[in-house]
Amino acid sequence: MHPDLYITETHPKVLYWHLTRDKYDYTSRKTLMDGWMGTCLGLTIEPANEHEWDAAISALAVLESLREEWTRDLHALEGSAEDRLVQPCGRTHYFWPD
Repeated sequence: MHPDLYITETHPKVLYWHLTRDKYDYTSRKTLMDGWMGTCLGLTIEPANEHEWDAAISALAVLESLREEWTRDLHALEGSAEDRLVQPCGRTHYFWPD
């Protein structure tokens, strides 16, 4: 295992909807979504594509967790006996807004 490795998971489209209550449509709404993300991160961003934008919102989740703004870790919630987390490299985190 790698105890110093900080592994996170996000689902960018679900996270975007949760934060904005807006449909994720990067192709049609690039300018709007880039502006929103830039405001959240406090900088100007110009992703080349949807995958880079997804990486930016994933970085936002990590940033907010490190700032202790998002303290809820969905992987830390108690699940049912059927639930199973796959963690091949050690503990993982799934930060979610409080």
